[in-house]
Amino acid sequence: MTALCRGRDPEWWDFHSDGARLALAICRRCPASAECAAEEPKPLGVIRAGVAYNDEGTVLSLCPTCGYPQHRPGFANPDRCGRCDVPSLTRWRADITRWAAGGISDTVIGGRLGATRRQVETFRRKQTTTIEGKVA
Repeated sequence: MTALCRGRDPEWWDFHSDGARLALAICRRCPASAECAAEEPKPLGVIRAGVAYNDEGTVLSLCPTCGYPQHRPGFANPDRCGRCDVPSLTRWRADITRWAAGGISDTVIGGRLGATRRQVETFRRKQTTTIEGKVA
């Protein structure tokens, strides 16, 4: 049986890789997944037969939001991993207000805080609406 991973980028099968989610999907559909699972008794830091293993050989859970392996279990939000967990902009309210008043664009503000332009724009709109008393 020919494995579906044959000829693809081997770095995808590193659980840290940006291709890990694609590798997991390929493995789940692969007709050779049983052979692959039996091939290595304790996989370390890779994806084998649709399962992600950390560097110690422990099975990693998948983030329910983005589907990537959660390589730091217990440290992230159970609903989102560090890859998809965007920090709350609330703690930056005073800075965002000051920067926006100074003419700094939402794109630049977002870049400073690790957020997108749209996230900053939405946050500022909600703050303005709350201040005006339209939203409780």
